[in-house]
Amino acid sequence: MNETLNEKKELKKTVNFMSLSVIFYNLIMIGVIMTQAIIESVKLLKNDPNASEAVFDNLQKEFINSGTSSIIGVGAGLLLLLLIYRNKHVIGEIFSGNKIMTVQSFLCCFCVFMGVQTIFSAGAYGIEHGLNAVGYSVMGDIKEASSSSMTISMFLYASVLAPVAEELVYRGFVMRSLMKYGKVFAIVVSAIVFGAMHGNLVQGLFATMAGLVLGYVATEHSIKWSILLHLLNNMVMGDLMSYLIKGFSTSTQTWITNGIMGVFFIIALIVLYRYRNNIKKYLAEFKPEKGYFKYAFTSVFMLIFLGLELFMAIDGITAI
Repeated sequence: MNETLNEKKELKKTVNFMSLSVIFYNLIMIGVIMTQAIIESVKLLKNDPNASEAVFDNLQKEFINSGTSSIIGVGAGLLLLLLIYRNKHVIGEIFSGNKIMTVQSFLCCFCVFMGVQTIFSAGAYGIEHGLNAVGYSVMGDIKEASSSSMTISMFLYASVLAPVAEELVYRGFVMRSLMKYGKVFAIVVSAIVFGAMHGNLVQGLFATMAGLVLGYVATEHSIKWSILLHLLNNMVMGDLMSYLIKGFSTSTQTWITNGIMGVFFIIALIVLYRYRNNIKKYLAEFKPEKGYFKYAFTSVFMLIFLGLELFMAIDGITAI
């Protein structure tokens, strides 16, 4: 009994520490972005005390399309995590892996990862359709999640820096800090935290599913491979794809995108079916102890983190 109680306390302590570090990381990012927004607004008012609302709207649009503040925020956030975990064993294990990544393994993981995009599209349609039935919409969040970069700085952030930083944070610091409680536990919890972090109902669904694939890849093969998968998704299927098909009509763009995602989804199903026994064996071998998930998701700072992100996600729902 005492051993179980001590184990519960230790797990909750670890999860609380991890959750609090993620909260601080996101607060640092938001703080940097808000600070720059305030500075730019003050500059505008100083130069033009009678600036109209339209001028401020243009400033807001320029700020949203710029990735400069996000780049600075990510850098500051990562520095904070390095300081927080400097005395932990986590940093030394971030780039560890057990298996060599073969071309076949990478292609299988890539197809499964990309196949999750179909879940994003289906989930977006289902959630939007359901909300429309009761007079609400989440289309703003859907457009935000699928939008492409408008500036070089935003491209550098969204397609390059964000994937690297998110892998270091969620498959690095977060997942590795939980690994002592089992691979499946660490992968699942880090995936849920990663999904929730987006503060977007639709994108959160996709990110959680994608996080499971990325977590497995980082655990078994090394985080450098999950970084590569994340980079390919954001850069190729995000900005590059949008650039290549932008000359077509909206309906043609939709057909092309859905067609590509459909092919990946079919291949993903084939891969998952082919390796179903390996997946079952993996889940059974590294199955977490009973109560671990309950302890994790009832930890104080985990609940605070999830509550904050849920609030942001609900805030994205607007009346029609």
